[in-house]
Amino acid sequence: MSKYLSNLSRIGAVIFAIALTGCASVTITPNGEPKLASVPTYESSEAFYFWGLTPDVKEVNVSDICPGNGVRQMQAQNTFMDGLLGALTLGIYAPRSVKIWCE
Repeated sequence: MSKYLSNLSRIGAVIFAIALTGCASVTITPNGEPKLASVPTYESSEAFYFWGLTPDVKEVNVSDICPGNGVRQMQAQNTFMDGLLGALTLGIYAPRSVKIWCE
């Protein structure tokens, strides 16, 4: 019986870890245009600490990234790897990905 409970607790721990590594994204496009699926012009991973309560975020100047052009789409994303790193460090380090597409 204890072997069954041990295996069940391992399965439960794996399911819990997978649930913590869920993906999410926030996408901003002008005039409600559909999301772009192409390769972004700019991509970076920004560091957050203590479950996102203390960000250590640098400013991203879109004028430098898209000089002379407008921004077509911006996206903040919690990828699988971001979630996995957050789960492995118990939320002490929790990165987020930033993507920008130019016109």
